[in-house]
Amino acid sequence: MNQPTNPLYREIKFEFDFECLKEAIDNTDIGEGSYLNPIQLDPFVINDLKNFFEIEEGSGFMVYMDFKDTNYQPKCHFLKLQNRNKNQDHIMTREDWEKCFDIKDDPNVAYVPDGSLFLMPTSNDGLQGFEILTKESDPSTTAKNTYISYTIVLSLSIDDHTYFFRIDPFVRLTSKDRT
Repeated sequence: MNQPTNPLYREIKFEFDFECLKEAIDNTDIGEGSYLNPIQLDPFVINDLKNFFEIEEGSGFMVYMDFKDTNYQPKCHFLKLQNRNKNQDHIMTREDWEKCFDIKDDPNVAYVPDGSLFLMPTSNDGLQGFEILTKESDPSTTAKNTYISYTIVLSLSIDDHTYFFRIDPFVRLTSKDRT
């Protein structure tokens, strides 16, 4: 995953401050987290998570973690997508998600009844990550942007303990003909 497998993908590559994370684990009551209640990992991400990561329709994004130069190797569990549009009038259905993303018949994608979409990790060159392509929108659609949050849940083994973490920044899907 050093290079996108498709030129349409934009990479979201997370790099971490493991020294600071290890200090927090050793000296604070950060806890171990759990699969359902993971520890917030955003404060230990080196690259900037502020603002929206913008994806233009007809392209996609690839998310992976950079654990080079460390003994820690992540186990990615899932990436959860949620629609965060303010005026959403119903819970997203699988059909709604299929209007946004190219997910039909994708074995790494699962829709759940709360309206979330889950991506299972893939592995490429020993790196675990997530990939998804957006679709071209219908020109008659009035919405120009779709706001999505995504949560990545991963675990790390540190000093013979397994810690569960989450990262959850925002993405803005934009129309090619934004006005």
